[in-house]
Amino acid sequence: MNKKRKGFSFLEILIVMMIVGILFVAFRSAFQFKNKDILYGQSCIETIYGEVNNFLHAGLSSKSLFTGTTAIFPDQYIITFNPAQQLIQLKYQEQGSEHIYSSIEITGDTNISYCSSNSYMIILT
Repeated sequence: MNKKRKGFSFLEILIVMMIVGILFVAFRSAFQFKNKDILYGQSCIETIYGEVNNFLHAGLSSKSLFTGTTAIFPDQYIITFNPAQQLIQLKYQEQGSEHIYSSIEITGDTNISYCSSNSYMIILT
């Protein structure tokens, strides 16, 4: 007589575990890419914030700016934002003339995600 067995065989359980493992790996990598972009954007914003914050601190505390080995005591500190060129310029005015201390150029489409090309560039002039 043939007895009907209830339950699953070892092979069936092994196949189901393999399929679940493959699906887990596939979805895990999809979530990692999203998190990577978020972390990259956060890092970009924090770096830009640090540059602007240091410039503001120098202006508010009447400390000097350094360009190379020269200390400068500006009369005025100026921050300009140019959304069209995706540029933040940190400028200072000394003895009536305006100088660019630092330009922070943000590449990528910041309306979609911050620094979406995963890069920013700080140009010290």
